Amino acid sequence: MAQILTRLGEPHRGIPTVHIAGSKGKGSTAAYTAALLAASGYTTGLYTSPHINDYRERFTMLRPSASDPGNAPERDEAILTDQSRRVWSVVQEFSAEGVPDDQLPTTFELLTALAFCFFQAIRCEWIVLETGLGGRLDATNLCVPAVTL
Repeated sequence: MAQILTRLGEPHRGIPTVHIAGSKGKGSTAAYTAALLAASGYTTGLYTSPHINDYRERFTMLRPSASDPGNAPERDEAILTDQSRRVWSVVQEFSAEGVPDDQLPTTFELLTALAFCFFQAIRCEWIVLETGLGGRLDATNLCVPAVTL
């Protein structure tokens, strides 16, 4: 994961992050935290897992106006597509360098890298990041949290 983020220019640095871990309630805590940040005037990226119907559900941007019940969280599909290509190019680099298939990044590592790239590209002021399975090897652990829950 560190190699992926280094090749992508360390997109996990520079945006204050709330990192949420635990066995129960991560998703709702992350959603509440992101909504609170948006209501406080910050453009906020929310990364959660798993998705139900589509992997894009994992990446949500809440603008300060998202606290208004008439405004829904949003995603910029074109930027998400561009950043997906950027992340995939790292996998292609690894393959070209002869990295064995069983040592290539996992889906969760790639989606986590995509989250950092996407939230950087759309200029989020905060990121709320939910861990995956957790533990010391979780792909989200490379964030530099301002707050950990």
